Amino acid sequence: GAPGCQPEDTLGYAALTTAHAARDVDAGVAATTRLGGQIARGTMALNRLVTGIGQSGVDAFRIDHVQVRVVAPTPLPNRLVARAVLEAAATGTYSVAVTRDDGTEVLSGTVCLVPNEGTS
Repeated sequence: GAPGCQPEDTLGYAALTTAHAARDVDAGVAATTRLGGQIARGTMALNRLVTGIGQSGVDAFRIDHVQVRVVAPTPLPNRLVARAVLEAAATGTYSVAVTRDDGTEVLSGTVCLVPNEGTS
């Protein structure tokens, strides 16, 4: 199954990134915001995408360029699912997206993969 995104994940992410905004780590404060609860940071969705690429078995390639944007919040708890579709083989360009449980895209854009040195 796809990795979960739980409230405790935001605490670990905050510790890793030093992003300790009260709305991100305190459920009580988050409940008073316009979103009404804790959400996953957009960079957590980007991390899911990069992890998915790394787990896809494309060891002969590396990420050369990422152009993505966060398009919707991810309320917690939720699952994040990454997908990529090859758009241009000549340039290694993929359209990419990360979706949450209900199918809503939370991140979308493009990623370019290029051969690792010595693996052409």
